[in-house]
Amino acid sequence: ATCAVEEGSHITTFDGKTYTFHGGCFYTLSDIGVAVMWDRKTTVRVLLEPKHGVICGLCGDFDGDARNDFTTQGNLLVSSAIEFGNSWKVHSSCPDVEENIHPCTVAPNREHWAKLMCSIIKGETFKDCHQKVPPQEYYENCVRDSCACDSGGDCECYCSAVAAYAQACNEAGVCVAWRTPEICPVFCDYYNGPGECIWHYSPCHTPCYKTCLNPEGICSSPLPNLEGNESRILIRLTGTQTFYSEPNSILGLSQIPIFHPSH
Repeated sequence: ATCAVEEGSHITTFDGKTYTFHGGCFYTLSDIGVAVMWDRKTTVRVLLEPKHGVICGLCGDFDGDARNDFTTQGNLLVSSAIEFGNSWKVHSSCPDVEENIHPCTVAPNREHWAKLMCSIIKGETFKDCHQKVPPQEYYENCVRDSCACDSGGDCECYCSAVAAYAQACNEAGVCVAWRTPEICPVFCDYYNGPGECIWHYSPCHTPCYKTCLNPEGICSSPLPNLEGNESRILIRLTGTQTFYSEPNSILGLSQIPIFHPSH
């Protein structure tokens, strides 16, 4: 099971409930028994390990029922995302969030640009994914985040929002190569040394595959499919068997680190 926090405020719980909460404090996402993946920017993914403790926090309780995910730290079921989020502050002295003001209301001059750019999510590029992952909520999040970034981070906020939908499509089994030299490019060749051609960008590479040390291509706890930079040196041992070199075989987008928190 995976809980995702995208663009810093759009949260999908372990049970699949989605909501937006934009706070300025430290909050409890989940309890012990999790691994955390961070893209060094605005996205965090919390993966439950096979043996985990009691689940609570902004990621919900993972009991199979999304309707009770808004359970506060005081064990009260509420309907407001703001009330729920405020209850999981690490430090009670940090001010509560009072309301979620739509960024396009604050910066109306950016709304047209945001809607125009974010229309890629509902357009032809992602058409094969629309039936599996409804695009409207991701489109609205994209517009919101694109309006919010008006101090030099325009493209980063926009690209992160579109990448969030692409990742959801990837996890639903639809690979979409949406990046272009003009739209949110990723230059993986940067990692190649002089005369080398090893690193390549993949919109949804497989996290587990055959290598010399893993000839069956079976992994006990593979990572989710992620876009990123691949370094795969092909080794053909026979006419039908293909393996890849083992060390440093995959570098996730932004060199995604994985943390195993102790508390």
